[in-house]
Amino acid sequence: MLFESLLDAGDVTLATRLWTMLLYTVLLIVGWKKTLPELEDSTPYGKYLAGMVLFAVSDFLAPDFWNYISEVESVWSFDYSEELHMEWIYQFFVFFVAGDYFLFRLLVWGGLLLIYAKVCKRWSTDTVAFMFLLLVFFSQFASSRANMGVAVYYLGLSFLLVPIPEKRKRSIVIALALIAFSSIFHSTMTMLIAFTPIILLPNLAKLSKKIIITFLVVVISLMIYVMNNPMEVIELLGSDTILKKFIFYMEEYDELEWGKPTGGISGWITFIVRELRMLTPVIILTFILRYKEENLPPIIVKTFNIVLAITMAAYTFRLMYPDVGVIALRMMNLTYPALALIVARMHTDKLLSSRQVYLLMAFPLLDTIYENIYRFYGGW
Repeated sequence: MLFESLLDAGDVTLATRLWTMLLYTVLLIVGWKKTLPELEDSTPYGKYLAGMVLFAVSDFLAPDFWNYISEVESVWSFDYSEELHMEWIYQFFVFFVAGDYFLFRLLVWGGLLLIYAKVCKRWSTDTVAFMFLLLVFFSQFASSRANMGVAVYYLGLSFLLVPIPEKRKRSIVIALALIAFSSIFHSTMTMLIAFTPIILLPNLAKLSKKIIITFLVVVISLMIYVMNNPMEVIELLGSDTILKKFIFYMEEYDELEWGKPTGGISGWITFIVRELRMLTPVIILTFILRYKEENLPPIIVKTFNIVLAITMAAYTFRLMYPDVGVIALRMMNLTYPALALIVARMHTDKLLSSRQVYLLMAFPLLDTIYENIYRFYGGW
């Protein structure tokens, strides 16, 4: 196995930390130079995609890089003595690659990047611009296995928003199949799928304040009922629902005091950064609001609706249950690939200048740099 010596060590060494930081920095610099000049033609993305795959496979600073090692070993050795946090599809992948952890990561994270390359093609968006923004906005994409489901979902959504010419019915079937298929990769996909019908609405940004307030009232009422009557809702929906995950986080992270500063300067900085991270979608959405609906491609308007709705729901949950902010953050994570697609498409269409992209990237980039430095010094 390629990672055999690393897996035996079972820890992050100085060499692996330096490798990750160096590769990430190179990808940022190259992506910056390729993306931020005014785009004339689509940038060839083959080499950049290969670099992104290499980073995703060997992101040694990602906590889940090491967490998944034991999961893969347990699946391959049929050791189910402890509960596995891995859906059956990933267990299938483990057996498909004969338990090789390198090939497992290559299949999952390399596969999702190839899917995103297809999404960019359907979005008529510069692929390097999108992947660079994905690296900035969503620095942890190489960590969570949920991102495979997110990639499959946005591919399916693209067939709904940009049907194959003269094959609209076939496009709808493909879209619904892919969106449904995305649910097997992670339970959080249930939330993303639930927001899909919002694309049928007009631009939510143009709706009146009364409608937005009504939305918040409905969401808050549902959350209060669900969280106060969890077992009844589980019985109603069935045992295999995302609500079980909610209950787990409510119990587990309440004990860990998630969402509260853990003490010391480092604890307070981390707490502030996590809180500010949730502002990223709000800042970007607010910036995009200044465009009139007729100036934006329909695919941006419809995807904007989903991002806005998720953001509102995440903030509602964050305010109602501040001790388990991890749930709100995970909900917000579903918006970052969409934001990268929106900003990349607007930059490709010259609706956003390089200077405006600079402004939009300012905090996400600082957040990403802080996160990696924090991990480099063993903060995770």
